Amino acid sequence: MQLRWLQCFCLWVLLRWTSAQVHYGSYYDHQYATGQGANYDGTGQQKPHQQGAYQMTTRPTSNEFAASGGYQQPAKNYVTLNRGITSTTPRSNDRLPPPHICTIVTEHYDCQIKYVYLKEGQSARFGLENNAQKAITFQDSQLDYLPKSLIDAFPEMNLLNLENLGIKAIETKAFQNARHLATLYLKDNELTKIFEGSFEGGQGITFLDLSNNSIHTVEDYALSTLPRLAFLYINSNRLMNLPIMEYNRDLVVFNASHNSIKSFTDNLLDNNYRMQSLDLSFNDIRDLDLRQFNDKSDLRFIDVSFNNLEELFIPTFVQTLNAKNNSIGSLSTEQCVVEDVILAHNNLKDVHALFKCRLIKHLDLSHNLLEEFNFNLAVNMVGLIFLNLAHNHLFQIHTTPQLRLSLKFLDLSHNHLSYGAKTTAFDQLQELHLQHNELITFDFSSMHYLRTVYVASNEWSCSAIVSLVHKVADAEHADRCGLNFQNKAGICCRDYNRPYNDRLNEVLSEAFFHEQQNRQNMEKYCKSKQFDTQTVSPQDIAHLREVAASADAEKREILNKLAAAQETEKMLVDDISRINVHRIALNAKRTTLTNDIEQLRRMYKVEKEGLISDKEMLSRVVKFVKERGEFYSNILEERKKTSKETIDRIEDLKRNKSELEGSVDAMEAELASMKAEEMKLKKEKEKLERQANRNALSLHGTSGRIA
Repeated sequence: MQLRWLQCFCLWVLLRWTSAQVHYGSYYDHQYATGQGANYDGTGQQKPHQQGAYQMTTRPTSNEFAASGGYQQPAKNYVTLNRGITSTTPRSNDRLPPPHICTIVTEHYDCQIKYVYLKEGQSARFGLENNAQKAITFQDSQLDYLPKSLIDAFPEMNLLNLENLGIKAIETKAFQNARHLATLYLKDNELTKIFEGSFEGGQGITFLDLSNNSIHTVEDYALSTLPRLAFLYINSNRLMNLPIMEYNRDLVVFNASHNSIKSFTDNLLDNNYRMQSLDLSFNDIRDLDLRQFNDKSDLRFIDVSFNNLEELFIPTFVQTLNAKNNSIGSLSTEQCVVEDVILAHNNLKDVHALFKCRLIKHLDLSHNLLEEFNFNLAVNMVGLIFLNLAHNHLFQIHTTPQLRLSLKFLDLSHNHLSYGAKTTAFDQLQELHLQHNELITFDFSSMHYLRTVYVASNEWSCSAIVSLVHKVADAEHADRCGLNFQNKAGICCRDYNRPYNDRLNEVLSEAFFHEQQNRQNMEKYCKSKQFDTQTVSPQDIAHLREVAASADAEKREILNKLAAAQETEKMLVDDISRINVHRIALNAKRTTLTNDIEQLRRMYKVEKEGLISDKEMLSRVVKFVKERGEFYSNILEERKKTSKETIDRIEDLKRNKSELEGSVDAMEAELASMKAEEMKLKKEKEKLERQANRNALSLHGTSGRIA
């Protein structure tokens, strides 16, 4: 019995000790989580390391690791073939490099790898065992090539961002194990050529960005291993030809702008029926027949601007078409639903084909060779709200009094217009540009919604524009008004008796004056020579006539050049005005940014040493914030690690406590059973004692009873 009681006492002591350990572990973790542990003083500063005291440790940086004589990269057998980079797997007797592991989790990436510097001929390892990360990116790294070991290390990866890492080549069969990879960013690198097997194994890739590299060649079937490719960005490279894409039938967006493409093969995109956006701008394409896209019902956007096209066909289903800065002189279409058309900076003289496109909302025909525009044909364009006809050769615009359009914006500037007939076609206008014409009058009576009008550099009659003073947006200085003109509220105008008759008389007077002046100059400097008609041959007369005709041609050419120079001068003056306005806005923005930088410097208490630039100060502030973030991040990681270890230890103690409690319960049950057995034995003992007493000899006889 004493042994039993001793066992129970020992179990009780053990349970008390376990409870104390659990409580102490929680307190221990709390102290270090709040910065009040054994190595911290009351101010939160870390104390010097003491023997036996707990101290957090941090991983050495890459520079510290190198300075301590750490791992040295062994030499590898490295061979560069014309098909890419061969495998750089180390030999069995080579020391394996330490793996590059995920260090940070960001908003869009569950693995960010930092400080990787992979040179040509070196091998690398990534991650640990059983890596389950799906979105991978790099920071502060440089890779001379894309290693196969990176893709192999993350079998569940579906997004890989390799932007701006200096990648020059892709290792052979790098994507062999990229079973789940769907999004791949390779832009802003130094790739020069894409081989047929570069992406072999990446059947699941749907998004590929190769922009801003130095790619001059993509082999014909280099993209045939990407059957699910939907988004392809290969802009800003040096391509002269495009690869075959008949196997990329899911292609939705294709951007090949800013290259050196000279030709676009017909039927190149025949099998790409899901195409929605095509960008071929900023190339050198001379011949591109857009009829090949007439059956692409999903194609909504085409950009062929800044090329050398001379003809343009508008496909049926396209909604936005940008073809500015070409040499287009001919337009054609069968039927179209286009809404936004940009045809600025071309050689168009006739745009009647556009009137078949009844859904146009925005139309830009500026900087062309149009001499007239018939608004009557635009009556079917019920949605047209923006029309730009600036910088053409318009002498007249055709309208009718009853014509009604839905235009909100109209630009007729930099033409040769002299009048605007009375019409209701522009009664919905809100902004009108008429500057740099030869306008004397213009009918504004029906423009009830007009808010802004530009009228500078014309020959206005003061009575015609008196009602527009409060709506003029380009007020002129009085010094810019010509002879006989006056400035009324920022508008140069003059008083005519009969405007057009007076102006016609002035033109005739100027022409007569110039003719007289030219005749006087001819008589003065080119005195007629008396010829003997009997000695002058018909050949001499023909020669003189040819000389006179040549002089007239040279005169016309000089006058044309003079007119062009005057037009150029006007454009330059306008450009200088816009540049000055832009410069003032930039200075204002710069002042605002300088104040913001100074506020950030004061907020983060960054010292300003002498006169340094705003850019340098901003970089210092950014560097300080980054270093502070990394410092707190490291402390947080270490505290998380310590807390996890403490929690694990507490869990172990709890499990031990639970097991001991179970043992105690069992022993208590056994003890209760023993007590019950003891009580039962006591009762039997008492019963036997009573029975023995009854049967014992007594003073009254042998029976123990009184007779």
